[in-house]
Amino acid sequence: MMTMVIRPLGEVISELPASADHSDLYAGPTFEFDRNVGLLPHRGPALTIIGELLTQIAAETADLSAAAARLLLPQAERIAFIQANLARIAANFKATLHP
Repeated sequence: MMTMVIRPLGEVISELPASADHSDLYAGPTFEFDRNVGLLPHRGPALTIIGELLTQIAAETADLSAAAARLLLPQAERIAFIQANLARIAANFKATLHP
């Protein structure tokens, strides 16, 4: 996940302008952590939720990838790479939960 999604995502984000009004400033991740993380006590349901979230993120990234391609963004190819990796990770995760 780190090398196939997080690192490429960080690289893409850091190349995007912060806003249309400030094309000389670049966006970036915040690295903020919520201290009130609610952990699920049961492994099975927790893994099911993680699988559902991975699938949802992969689907939303597919929409982002399509929009980037339509807009001819220079990052479109790397966003498609991230989306393909997320879809593969989600499918592999679900396959291990329900073989």
